[in-house]
Amino acid sequence: MFFVDNDMKIQPGLAQSWERMDDRTWRFHLREGVKFHDGSPFNAEAVRSAFENWLKDPLFSNVLSSRLNISSPDQVKVVDEYTVDIATNKPLSVLPGRLSNPGLAIVSPKMKGYGKPDGTGPFKFVSIVPMQSLELERNDAYWGEAPKLDKLTIKTILDPSTKVMALESGEVDLIYAVPLSEVASLQARPDLQVLVKLSPRVADLKVNAMAAPLNDIRIRQAINYAINKDDLVEHVCDGLAKPAKSFISPVISWCDESAGYSYDAEKAKQLLADAGLKDTNGDGYLDRDGKTVSINLTYVPSGLGFQPHYITMAEALQEQLKKVGLKVELKPIDYASYWSTYLGGQYELLMDFNSPWDCDASHLLSDAFGSSGGFKPGLNMTREHQSQVDALLDEALTTSDAKVANKDFGEVQRIVMQEAAVVPLVYEYDVVASKKTVKGFEIHPLTAWGLTMTNVSVQA
Repeated sequence: MFFVDNDMKIQPGLAQSWERMDDRTWRFHLREGVKFHDGSPFNAEAVRSAFENWLKDPLFSNVLSSRLNISSPDQVKVVDEYTVDIATNKPLSVLPGRLSNPGLAIVSPKMKGYGKPDGTGPFKFVSIVPMQSLELERNDAYWGEAPKLDKLTIKTILDPSTKVMALESGEVDLIYAVPLSEVASLQARPDLQVLVKLSPRVADLKVNAMAAPLNDIRIRQAINYAINKDDLVEHVCDGLAKPAKSFISPVISWCDESAGYSYDAEKAKQLLADAGLKDTNGDGYLDRDGKTVSINLTYVPSGLGFQPHYITMAEALQEQLKKVGLKVELKPIDYASYWSTYLGGQYELLMDFNSPWDCDASHLLSDAFGSSGGFKPGLNMTREHQSQVDALLDEALTTSDAKVANKDFGEVQRIVMQEAAVVPLVYEYDVVASKKTVKGFEIHPLTAWGLTMTNVSVQA
């Protein structure tokens, strides 16, 4: 219903305007004259039908309940052909922003199940080979700016080296998530161009503060002080990152770095000593009661969103924490195990990343640190249900005063950092490489999710 622009601001889409009728009700005025790819009309009934279908799906119903405060199709009411009212279970000032999530695209009520989507976008579905390729063609009936491309093929190439080779050989015109180790060689080629832009993504370590020894705040704080982020930027990210002092990227307007940690190995060692850890046998590792203190660092070597250099970063973190006496065991898992590991709290430290799904981005706080969490049973990584954090999030998500909300979001970040409930590592860059014949492409802050590709052309 909405677009997210390159500055992470909400822009009208299928909803041309909107207004808050009362604390819990929003009215959306829809664009007229729009048709789905199957030729059926887009209208308020189509929006109501989309919500009804989402609420039948276990994953979507959890998202709608936790993020949008919508749990029943009765909360979405058709006012007239091009006006729809949405009532939330409790006041939610950020509802329009959260509706900008590209995953909440409105599809035709005639569409049955998955496999052949019928939306309203600039390109129409042609065919798909799962985990290989997606074929699209121009939608000549698109309501917005007509696409310049006749066809668009999206390929899934999981291996980073193979992806680079596909660009170099001419098999593809553009690749996303360029391996950082390949950037210099691609920049040196006269026929290619590399685009770099600060991303809303933050690489971080999730901390399970319920698991010993991380249930001691001094050890969690020591880990934050022990990590040399400048070294990570230079030697792991080849300079294509920035040291992070918050788990929220400065691309987000309410990022607050005031409680961030600076590298201080001596302070880390003192905190570990204060926690009662000593190296009693001289092996270089700290122990408690004669037993070496060991911490597992779980990471995903490859998978959706996980960058190739995360493997090197996990190894670098292991070495940096060794310098202050902490023994870290690296524990790789496959992507298929990621969500069960994450949701179930089956980790001590988890190499991960934060990235918003919409222009609002407040879900990065409420999912992770609100006691209700974002997915059932919740993504409250620290398992610390602090009433102060819940109260701040509740006020921020209900107030219509942006200044109050931003102040509350900042305070939540400060509390989380003081509790050392997460370890921010680096602010990441999005890196895209393409043939120089590709014109008009711009990196979007929501990565491929936010692209429309209408301005892109390929010169002969």
